[in-house]
Amino acid sequence: MVIRGSHSIRLQLAARVLLFIGAVSISASVLGHLLLTDLGGPTLPGVFADVIVNQWIAVGSLILALSMVAVAWPWLREQSSVKGEARTQARQSASAVAMLAAMDRERTDATRHLRALVEELTLLYEVGQEINSTIELDTLFEVITKMAHRHLQLNEFAILLMEDNGCNLRVHAAHGFPNLERIRDMVFNVGEGVSGEVARIGQLVYVPDTRRDPRYLHYRGEHREDGAFLAIPLRYKNDILGVINFSRRGVGSFSKNDIRLLTLMANQIAFLQVEWKRAVRFRRPLSVLMVDVDRFKVFNDTFGHLQGDLVLKQLSDLLRRNLREVDTVARFGGEEFVVLLPDTDKMGASAAADKLRHFVEQERFPLPTDVAGAATPLTISIGVSVYPDDAAEMEDLIDHADIALYEAKDAGRNRMVCYPSVTLVDTVTPITVHAPRRFDS
Repeated sequence: MVIRGSHSIRLQLAARVLLFIGAVSISASVLGHLLLTDLGGPTLPGVFADVIVNQWIAVGSLILALSMVAVAWPWLREQSSVKGEARTQARQSASAVAMLAAMDRERTDATRHLRALVEELTLLYEVGQEINSTIELDTLFEVITKMAHRHLQLNEFAILLMEDNGCNLRVHAAHGFPNLERIRDMVFNVGEGVSGEVARIGQLVYVPDTRRDPRYLHYRGEHREDGAFLAIPLRYKNDILGVINFSRRGVGSFSKNDIRLLTLMANQIAFLQVEWKRAVRFRRPLSVLMVDVDRFKVFNDTFGHLQGDLVLKQLSDLLRRNLREVDTVARFGGEEFVVLLPDTDKMGASAAADKLRHFVEQERFPLPTDVAGAATPLTISIGVSVYPDDAAEMEDLIDHADIALYEAKDAGRNRMVCYPSVTLVDTVTPITVHAPRRFDS
């Protein structure tokens, strides 16, 4: 390797001179010592001369050692610099590898989160579509069975409904147990066992290992197989309507995502069924608003699904803040919401829908911090249908609201349409749409 710089050249020249002087000094000293020895032995002048010679030998040796160090020093310094650069490059390479590994983990986590989100939205949408098709409990239980088995590979569950006295839970449906007849109609007191505890506190209870929780009663001894057990309240606002239980073989076999999906299922069962049954029983009007975010696919494609999920949460909060306490808002699909307005006729529902549309239009929704402005406006389209004016069945009520929603989108978005008159309300001159048809949202 070439040594660069005038300082290194001068140092090498000085080292060679010192090496030459040291060698000459040692050679002269040894020669003088031999001559003095040959001339007469240890006389006083001889001893004195011998001392001088020894001093010269010592000085010459020192000069020789220094010259050797001086000659070797540039090479040693260069080798040290090379090793230092190698260590620096090794540290930089290790840092780059660690950074790439961290980025890969982040991508993996983001992919896993998106996959879980898609599964959650798919289940929520399918459950909503299936539940809306019936108000009969037996048919509803069949729907739940299919959903639980298809999406979560659950083969055992039971639905317990609160008795009229509010003190007991009765098993109204069970699936997958070897002795179904003994499980059905079994009664638990509120506060008894895991199911009774869930009914009492109104919160879900997850038992990872039924062998280690004394609250688990094995359905009074009729179900002896152990594993994991999940009990979720069927809650509507502040009322507990019952409990839905899920069992699975294996300790800790319910993941966080499983629990979230099953909770969504339980909430939607309770929320859609109660208001419908109350409206039918008392012949009271019940309005349904189907709400969809306009061009939300473009937003997701531009800013990502994670940011889109944050926006939908903000939108959900905005809708709730601007409705009555008795009204209910729930996610119904990817970017759709369903709103139930009890005791609300078509005129009241139209006014509520247009108020929500206006508030959303005025809102600014968050964007990623690296985007200029960091906020954007969004709009919604709303379809309205009312029981009993527009439908006599729950399935028709939802379908009619959905038809009205797509009429609003077909007419230009950011507006509200009532079924069946397809009267539009927006910020421009109202128009009438006749032929319903579907299109990209």
